[in-house]
Amino acid sequence: MNRGDAVKALAESLKTTYPNGGFILSPSVEFSSAYGGRELSVVAKSRIKKDEVLFVIPRPVRLSANHVLASESLQVLHQLILKHCGFCASQVALAVAIMHVLSKKDKGADSSVDSFVLQAATWPSESCMKETSIFYWDDSKVRSVANQSGLYVTFERHISLMLRPSFEDVSKMLMQTPDIFIDSSLPSNQKLDNKLSKEALWNTFVYAFSLVWSRSHGTHDNPSIVPLLELCNGHSQIVKGDEINVEFASGNGSFLPGGRFVNEIDHPCSGVFANRDIAEGEELILSYGPVSPVQFMIKYGAVPETFLSYRDITSDITLFCDPSFIPEDPKRVKCLEKNYEFPLNDLKTNPECPFAEIVDNRSLLEMYQYGKEPDVIRKMRHFLILSKLANDSELERNLKTGRVPEGRYHFQVMGLMIKLIDHNLKLLTGDKNETSKNDVERAKKPDTPVWEKAVLMARVSYRESLIMWRHEFSKLGNVPLPDGTDEDALACLVNGGCSRCGRTYPSLLCSRCKKVKYCCREHQRIDWKDHKLQCCK
Repeated sequence: MNRGDAVKALAESLKTTYPNGGFILSPSVEFSSAYGGRELSVVAKSRIKKDEVLFVIPRPVRLSANHVLASESLQVLHQLILKHCGFCASQVALAVAIMHVLSKKDKGADSSVDSFVLQAATWPSESCMKETSIFYWDDSKVRSVANQSGLYVTFERHISLMLRPSFEDVSKMLMQTPDIFIDSSLPSNQKLDNKLSKEALWNTFVYAFSLVWSRSHGTHDNPSIVPLLELCNGHSQIVKGDEINVEFASGNGSFLPGGRFVNEIDHPCSGVFANRDIAEGEELILSYGPVSPVQFMIKYGAVPETFLSYRDITSDITLFCDPSFIPEDPKRVKCLEKNYEFPLNDLKTNPECPFAEIVDNRSLLEMYQYGKEPDVIRKMRHFLILSKLANDSELERNLKTGRVPEGRYHFQVMGLMIKLIDHNLKLLTGDKNETSKNDVERAKKPDTPVWEKAVLMARVSYRESLIMWRHEFSKLGNVPLPDGTDEDALACLVNGGCSRCGRTYPSLLCSRCKKVKYCCREHQRIDWKDHKLQCCK
């Protein structure tokens, strides 16, 4: 049974189980398949009006650890997982529940009796998951694109701190009865001589955890897979536009718009309704929450190109320290260690030790643009003053009072902040010195692998986030951009960027003077008050 047929069978099964309206699937919705049913999307079969209810899924059919691991022995296992598997224990428990369902499907369990087995037939194949789940991506290949940057570190943390430790924690429990948690039908397991080996368990776990990571709904402590609904694609809610056309909500029947659904069997449920009119043939797109492009790559293994055209889109960044900024002078070292607790030895010996992490980047950047310095930027600035600029008497005063000389070094420290950003821009692309335009063109090539497209698009967002901070430091320090005569200049900086925010991609020229650049029409409109004095002179 291919995925398209499985979806139809699942919908019919749910209608039979809930004949009086506990389950609803609007006739305006259809599941469109491609590539022999391997890929699915949810589209409008006919025109859909705003507020129309499209799905209602009773909560008992949501695949959760509580529902699947319900027998006495599996309940004990569930509790052990929650106790011993760390901060992502609930996700591990759901992955184990999925593994159990997969093993039953593999053994030919009757899907008419067990709806979870039928749900499993609607999930993407292992080969599809290998393209879109970071947990399958080749570490060395990702590093070849992201290099030694914070983008690579973000990826690597999810592998080394989440996937591998989680498996080591749970595998000892599962290997006691491996036959009820291994799906031997997975292509990766069909190649193995021992179908009940730890390697077979690992292959099943990676597939199951990838499903949990990218397709589960609910809270962090109680995730679940919602049948049919998990087939909908989505976008970030921070994208301003009409890409997102449906909304997801949970509760009882009365929560749905217009009171059109009455849950006569009093089951809690999940529902999807249109948040605007939807044209025939249009794909239904859910909100994935306020995720940045890098977070989108980590979670869903892709970055929609439309993401990069919005001026407010940035990604969190991890900065690494230029080795020349780490002082040898004992007094400077003492000042930094006493007042700021910088891990100077780690910064000196470990190239992957973060110097600073700018989280919630958009908000902090806006704060800085309006004249309020975020704590993380202030701490970086003080580090550079004490490590490179302060004289001996100022260092002595810092040791006694904790005070840092501020105004005296304003322009010099802005130059060092720019040098710090440039160091991280170099880490992002290594020796290739590429631009965001280069990355997008490469990502659009039809022969570029799916994983590489995602990393390249995330690299664009990461680079532009760094450049936007550089732009603000340049304005404050009156530091001009490098020109084409500087052989060491970064290619992404030579031609300049948006006059308003510094972004180099997308790039539009003022239609009148053909000189000044903007990333969007909104920034051109905002900047016109100043630019019109110089335009076409």
